[in-house]
Amino acid sequence: MRYQRNPRYLLTDAEWDMVRFWRAYRPTPGRIGGMAAGVIPVAGHLPEAGGYGDQAAIMLDAFEIMSAAEAEMADESD
Repeated sequence: MRYQRNPRYLLTDAEWDMVRFWRAYRPTPGRIGGMAAGVIPVAGHLPEAGGYGDQAAIMLDAFEIMSAAEAEMADESD
């Protein structure tokens, strides 16, 4: 697909911040292997202090939406 303008320029600074938070939150690929792979939930850095349960639900929901969109794009490119 060709764009007349690079889509990254369509995002505001606040939207780029959200992408940065999401990328920091996502685990590094291959971080947990062996029998624990896919069983133990892994997350990277959380945006707020505390554990997973201390995070804003709207932020975690947004992370899930972003991850699902990325997975859908990856499936389309295969």
